[in-house]
Amino acid sequence: MANTFFKLGYNFDDPNNDILELSANTIEHLESMPPFVVDWQSGDMANNDVGGYFENRVGPTANMIYLAANTVIGYCANANGLQGSTGTITSLFADIAIANITTVCTSYSNHTDRLSGVTDYSDYITDAGTSISATKPFLRTAVSLGKMAAYITYQTDGIINSAPTLGSFTSLFVGPQINVANTIIQTYPALVNNSITFSTDANGNLIATSSLSLGQVIAIKEQFANTAGFMNTRVSHDETVFTNTKTFVRELSTVRQFTSMGETETYLANNYIGTNKLLSRINS
Repeated sequence: MANTFFKLGYNFDDPNNDILELSANTIEHLESMPPFVVDWQSGDMANNDVGGYFENRVGPTANMIYLAANTVIGYCANANGLQGSTGTITSLFADIAIANITTVCTSYSNHTDRLSGVTDYSDYITDAGTSISATKPFLRTAVSLGKMAAYITYQTDGIINSAPTLGSFTSLFVGPQINVANTIIQTYPALVNNSITFSTDANGNLIATSSLSLGQVIAIKEQFANTAGFMNTRVSHDETVFTNTKTFVRELSTVRQFTSMGETETYLANNYIGTNKLLSRINS
């Protein structure tokens, strides 16, 4: 196991012998305890190599979709007043279905960065002490709350799967679906760009024309809209489950305070502070 004491920066020659040697009993106690770290952990600490343990495997795909959507929007914006067999298709591509997907992709990437541990909740704590970690699921906070929910739901509902623990992580589990959507969407920039031709009218005005059919335009719009809706649904679900799990654990803390009440607490509740509701619970 690697030496890590040097990391403390200790540099004191102890002229007055204030640093005491541990007693035999204390050393025996330390020896009896299970190890806090294994070899590779102490090695990483000694080498200042603590980090790089997590990756977001769905984030890059969301970013590819974001770039493709932005490219399509850019092509249509550059061909202002674009005409074609569909009439003016510029307004169709400016539809919220496409414009919104860039926002959704950003939200999805940030969300999955937090869930995968790439972004730690401590990174969001401000100087004022506020943090979005109170409302957004992060790897450590969501797992911690989820484990507690798993214990309870097993006892109360007989749940024998990992849904209570992993309920806030579903956005990480839909990589195959996101990849299918991305494969389709990556064909759109070239399709749209290659459909555009420019000419001038009798007055010398530049005219942009697209060969895309109305059916093609609608299919592109729907694919963007469906993909955005799919990703947004998963993010919303994860945040809702996280919020509900926090409430669940908070309620658990409230009711558990009445478990194994001592004689004095029970006396106080029965005679001075307990409502009829509480007394009916603890004296049943």
